Amino acid sequence: MLTKQQKKLLSFIEFFQKEHGISPSFDEMREAMAQKSKSSVHTILNALVERGFIRKLSNRARALEVLRHPESLTSFSVRESAFRPEANLIHSPLSEAVIKGNSTFVSIPFYGSLPMVFSSKVFLSAPLEMIDLSPSFLDPPKDSDMIALKIKGDNLKEAGIHDADTVYFNMSAIPQNGDIVLALVEGDTIHLKKWEQKGNKIILSTSSKYMMPQAYDIDEVHPKGVLIGLSRNLS
Repeated sequence: MLTKQQKKLLSFIEFFQKEHGISPSFDEMREAMAQKSKSSVHTILNALVERGFIRKLSNRARALEVLRHPESLTSFSVRESAFRPEANLIHSPLSEAVIKGNSTFVSIPFYGSLPMVFSSKVFLSAPLEMIDLSPSFLDPPKDSDMIALKIKGDNLKEAGIHDADTVYFNMSAIPQNGDIVLALVEGDTIHLKKWEQKGNKIILSTSSKYMMPQAYDIDEVHPKGVLIGLSRNLS
């Protein structure tokens, strides 16, 4: 049985290989796993080798071969750990996620680069473009209503979401405490923040010690979408 961290690293290596044709470097693995040192990655990787899930190929750089993976290995997304950077998982660049020549795309609206708080009128206008994703990229729930936008600014970096990351939301999902959401506040603005319900209050926050959480009456805030994944250019 693999630990949670071992499963995440195995998933990242396999995803990276499929997208780039080579194995990730230790720096790329360290960043994706939110580890502070390469030695931590070495420890996790060696455990995978010892358990027969990965083989290191000698005399070749970045030479890792995935031999097998457990049945419980999950897709590479951030849905369950959106506000825990140490557990955050990162997709490869959006442009590389599209499988050319495959007609089984999922087309979703992309609304461009937006800050943490923006006008609700954005969703009343047409999206900037439609983007095509392979269904395996996010493994979206059946009949889900998805959108994408690009983050502007670093107000959510403590949550593991950085400037210029592309984030994907399921607009049909019901948020749970700890989820990152798109929330309509007072019928006027959309907030991209952490969601928490306490009694008759909704707490929206950025997980940053420099920005105080904001509390609203439950009838002042309406969830519009729940974060299910993100893509980041690791180059």
